[in-house]
Amino acid sequence: MFFISTRSWSTKILVIVIAFLACSFPLRTSAQISQTDRFEVPIEARSEFFDVVPTTDHGLVLYRQFSGLKEDQVQLIKLDTAFDEDWSGFLPVRKNYRLMAAESFGQKLYLLLRYKDFSKNDLIVYAVEEATGHYVRFEIRGYIPFAPTEFRITEQAAIIGGYYNRIPVVLHFSFSELRSKVLPGLFNESGELTQIKTNDDG
Repeated sequence: MFFISTRSWSTKILVIVIAFLACSFPLRTSAQISQTDRFEVPIEARSEFFDVVPTTDHGLVLYRQFSGLKEDQVQLIKLDTAFDEDWSGFLPVRKNYRLMAAESFGQKLYLLLRYKDFSKNDLIVYAVEEATGHYVRFEIRGYIPFAPTEFRITEQAAIIGGYYNRIPVVLHFSFSELRSKVLPGLFNESGELTQIKTNDDG
């Protein structure tokens, strides 16, 4: 297919001159970004900062961990899309368990915790309802000193990836069966676990 140009050379020169003049004489303009709303939390020390997890469709969750004498706590604040607080509270956590990861899936926020060192190998997963703040705790029995670095959620399971002695390990924990298993084919030799992706079908 061919076409014929209907522009003349004088039209091209006029367009070039107008473009040159527009670039030569800058115009002063002013603009202002309108902030619709904000949410503020007083923080007294550097160690009290919050982490943020966006929810699927309903805003975000702020969270941070506190150490206590008998048990630790995770503070949760759920905000909607207009930065209005839906609910807030404290989640009781076993002493010396550290928050490793947080993931939002469906209408729930999932938190992964492990013991501070390798003297205990069990993992804990909390599933928190984003609408109400109600939660369920799952305990995952661990038999190897496993350092988690990846955390993904599907409809039926938690997928936890990490390392044992520089060997990549991927753990599959079923919410319905309350059982875990190491996925085959990885627990063989040293390597690097770069990413875990889950399929849409779970």
